[in-house]
Amino acid sequence: MRPSRTLRFVKLALCTALALLARRSHAAGEVGGAFELDQSNRVLAPVVYRQLAILPIVKKQGVAVDARKYLTLDEGLRTKSVRVLERTGGGDVNHVVVENNSDRPLFLLGGKVILGGQQDRILGKDTVLAPKEVATLEVYCVEHGRWRGERGFTATGGMASSKIRASAKYANDQGAVWSGVA
Repeated sequence: MRPSRTLRFVKLALCTALALLARRSHAAGEVGGAFELDQSNRVLAPVVYRQLAILPIVKKQGVAVDARKYLTLDEGLRTKSVRVLERTGGGDVNHVVVENNSDRPLFLLGGKVILGGQQDRILGKDTVLAPKEVATLEVYCVEHGRWRGERGFTATGGMASSKIRASAKYANDQGAVWSGVA
């Protein structure tokens, strides 16, 4: 595994373990409290509904997040440190390849419109790519009918509406995205 994927796996495993502990404590009638996760994060008491337990993780007050350490897609495309490409072999409507060639993590916001390629798309999920990471990401077409153009995407075009973002991010429904665009 690459370091960024390993880190994501460790975070997911930790959150899963915390959720299981919260569910077990709740089932036993115990009330779980907040605790420190690390120097800058705190886990609040679980929010429990039936068999689901959600543990909110929040930044501690006074701990600043340096947003400059993250690269945005707009900045990455403008400086040519990020490339967004159709997949080889003619492309794939619901996937693009993103290359983060910078030395900073790349923040990709679900619902962001990317312009160019064979047709304009929106990013399907919020994603952070590590420096020098290349990944295939899920996208949704927002330009019904066109399938011609370049291999690369050259710009962003803002955000899709909240209804269209929800169709992509949570329902994974290309038909609903097209309906929202229409």
